[in-house]
Amino acid sequence: MKKTLVVVLFALIVSSLFSVEFSGDFRTRYSWVFNWFDSESESDRFIDSRARVQLEVSPFDNLEVIYKVRTQDFAWSGDVRILTEHLYVDYTGLTRTSVKIGRLPWADDKSLVFDAELEGVFYRHEFCNYVSLEAGYGLLSKANLPLHYNLYGTSSLSYGRGADNAIYFFGLDKEKEIGFQTIVNTYKFGPGNNRVYHFWAMPYVNQQWGIMSFNSMLAYNGSFTERRANNQKNTLNNGAALSMDMAFDAGKGGLPGLNVLIATGDDNSDIENTRYFTTIAPDYRNGLELLGIGIHDGSPRGEYGFNPFNQGHGIASVVARYAVPVCEKASLRFAAGALSAVERGLHRWRRNGKIMGGEVNIGVEIQLIENVSLKAIGAYATPGGFFGRNLDDIYGLHSTLDIAF
Repeated sequence: MKKTLVVVLFALIVSSLFSVEFSGDFRTRYSWVFNWFDSESESDRFIDSRARVQLEVSPFDNLEVIYKVRTQDFAWSGDVRILTEHLYVDYTGLTRTSVKIGRLPWADDKSLVFDAELEGVFYRHEFCNYVSLEAGYGLLSKANLPLHYNLYGTSSLSYGRGADNAIYFFGLDKEKEIGFQTIVNTYKFGPGNNRVYHFWAMPYVNQQWGIMSFNSMLAYNGSFTERRANNQKNTLNNGAALSMDMAFDAGKGGLPGLNVLIATGDDNSDIENTRYFTTIAPDYRNGLELLGIGIHDGSPRGEYGFNPFNQGHGIASVVARYAVPVCEKASLRFAAGALSAVERGLHRWRRNGKIMGGEVNIGVEIQLIENVSLKAIGAYATPGGFFGRNLDDIYGLHSTLDIAF
């Protein structure tokens, strides 16, 4: 209680001395899923909540301090933990230039490889009023390390720490409509201080042509694993991914769209030259609830989290969606898609097939009052042989109540 009073008093003092902007949101979600993959119980359900609060303090012109805290998604009847999500300064005192230092967010244009927070520094400068250059440096925690498995495998607990997990960013863009981003990452893992070097090159296009919007990214991933123990062989990896998203604004006729994702995998036929498309901390959304990252932000049991890496198998995903307005404050939402692995990959126990399954979603989104919205979606999925044999169809019901302030 005393700590809470100290924080409140500090916030009041700061707000009286400096310009302060306050914002945040509160979300409660409900999930009920029947026959999830390999589940020992017939159904799983939970209710949890999350709160986020952000303060933007301007001690003087051209300098902002951004502080954002959040609770973890806490299940009802569970404990509540408060975490610092962002804490950084943003200096804009130089002409058309921004410098950010601290714990800050960064994401590639499609959240295909990286969409998370990291400790680092970012520099962004605008040329000619429309072309911008971005460069950054940061450090990764062991919770955010590239997913690049092969026959030698490594434990996440054996990775190096501190500067051994360095990550570098560079990019150019024209008003975010066309551009490219690059990521370089290097880290050590044991035993023997083995080292991995990763590189991603990601050109992208975001265009609006009349009623049609088109967003696409082509990503190349190369990596080299230098092994210094037990006479293990070095590994060279070359992977790629293509993401395309199209939408058509038909006004009162609704908003149909299509999402396509293809990423390479590897069958481990040649352990010295692999074809994985590696990711670090993606948040890619194909539009599905069970076989994707939907309104509930991931699979309810955590056994299958949608990731373009797909446990080394690669992925091919095609999803069609359609949002239909019912009135000014309500709309119906439909989605249907199919997924398949590209290769069988490392995990030989998934030998039954590459087909991952198909899914259909039907839902509604309602604005109850200003800044308060409710979403509810029913989902049905038929799992394919990729997940095993003789699996039951999966049914899910998800809902979220969002309050912005």
